[in-house]
Amino acid sequence: MLATITPPPSKKVWIFPGTGGTLRKRGKYQRFIIACMAQQACSSITKRVLAKQMAKRFGMSLRNAYTHTYMELNDSLIPGGIVEQDGAVPATRGPRIFQVNGVPCFRLSGLGMLLACCLEEIDINERMALFRQYIDSDRSWRQDSRKGELLSHLEAYPEFTLELLKHGAAQYLEGKIDHPLSILPTRRRQNPTAASSSTA
Repeated sequence: MLATITPPPSKKVWIFPGTGGTLRKRGKYQRFIIACMAQQACSSITKRVLAKQMAKRFGMSLRNAYTHTYMELNDSLIPGGIVEQDGAVPATRGPRIFQVNGVPCFRLSGLGMLLACCLEEIDINERMALFRQYIDSDRSWRQDSRKGELLSHLEAYPEFTLELLKHGAAQYLEGKIDHPLSILPTRRRQNPTAASSSTA
């Protein structure tokens, strides 16, 4: 059984094109944030660092970029379980609350890692590595008999496997399935004891 993850986020997550095939502007910002965090998979990142990268990518002022970063994180990605807080870094300047508690850092959750695997703007080898990292770090997969089959499928047919995952992620965000990986064609292996007894 697949591990339970955060229920599908609200309609405020728009990382895939809609029915008309167009991607909302907020969806572009959300995809950018997820992609940036995916490149920081071994560490976390602050809102200000994200805002600087967004300002450079979209040609906007740092102030506007911070507003968009704050909105997408606090209004969509964090409540949706896609991004989670990961400690804080010390601050010597700025608001007193940051000097006392530090500046919050953020990283992708397990769900966020799966969604990052669906973004074409990330190199396919990095997406494959993220997928392996998710499978290896998720407790429900450590002793799952389907783990080897799934990873073999990824190695043999990476584009096809990631495209299936993308389809599953889109259905999950729409609330049609309970896990993005439910869409992947893995088979439960029959218990050898049960198999022999059934043929006796």
